[in-house]
Amino acid sequence: MDIRYLLWLQEIRFALGSGIESFFIFICKNYVIILMTMIPVVIYWVHDKKTGMRLLLTICMANFLNGLLKIIFCIYRPWIRDPRIKPNIKAIKDATGYSFPSGHSTIAVGFFGLFGWLNRKKYPWITAVFWLYCLLLLFSRNYLGVHTPQDVAAGFLLGIAAIVLTSQMLKFADRYEHGDRLILMVGLVLMVVIILFIELKPYPMDYVNGQLLVDPREMRKDSFQQTGAMAGALIGWYLERNYINFETPKYFREKLVRCVIGFSVLLAALGLAILVKQVVPAFWIKETFFGGIMFFSGAFIAPKLFVWWEEHVKISENKKLSMK
Repeated sequence: MDIRYLLWLQEIRFALGSGIESFFIFICKNYVIILMTMIPVVIYWVHDKKTGMRLLLTICMANFLNGLLKIIFCIYRPWIRDPRIKPNIKAIKDATGYSFPSGHSTIAVGFFGLFGWLNRKKYPWITAVFWLYCLLLLFSRNYLGVHTPQDVAAGFLLGIAAIVLTSQMLKFADRYEHGDRLILMVGLVLMVVIILFIELKPYPMDYVNGQLLVDPREMRKDSFQQTGAMAGALIGWYLERNYINFETPKYFREKLVRCVIGFSVLLAALGLAILVKQVVPAFWIKETFFGGIMFFSGAFIAPKLFVWWEEHVKISENKKLSMK
């Protein structure tokens, strides 16, 4: 049934030509995924700390759950299951690894769905635009032939699950004393268990014309990075909440300085992650660190530097005033 649906869409795609294909490729490019990560970080730093962190944790949760289910089920892409499926060539570049569930769908619903929901009262038009984008992106994965309907449906539900889980987690942390500590401890234990699972589970090793269909090493790499990102975000959230608790700046100049400092920290973290990948032999350590250090830096190290810099500037200004 799913293959018949994709073949029906394929006939429509071939009949309508490349124009609509190009539109759907544009809305689900990987740079959209990068923006989904950068926007919450900026919101967290300079606009609305609580909303930014919720968006950031939700994206990490969505990515983590998606990667985990991919390596649990190990379901191949539609064109591998049935050679009659001819996906868009450009879309294949962003459609690596296993098929179920759709990563684009999961992350899009987790970010745009949550962002739209949070703005439903104040800016209802944002909610409408963002949810429309989600629906278009979900449909595009079928239209381009890179996912089955069940891949997309599971991605949609997984994005909703990430929103709900993160929301309940943050409510629990606010409601109970040391609730955040319990969340961190349980989360880190779970991350260790998942890392062991990723490393030790068997993966299918199917070949076609001497070529491995899906390289388990690449799937393990993605899952290690996603697990590390979830752990890094959790640790950064806990430490900032308990040892910094920075406030949102009021003036544009302060916001701009924070963005400069913050993105400099992320670039430094990226450089460190690349260095670690070059010198550390253990595959799971370097890939988990690669994912974790980026989100930890954005959630904790950058805010730590904000507070230090702003206190330094304030002290300098007070000295100048006292000298007058």
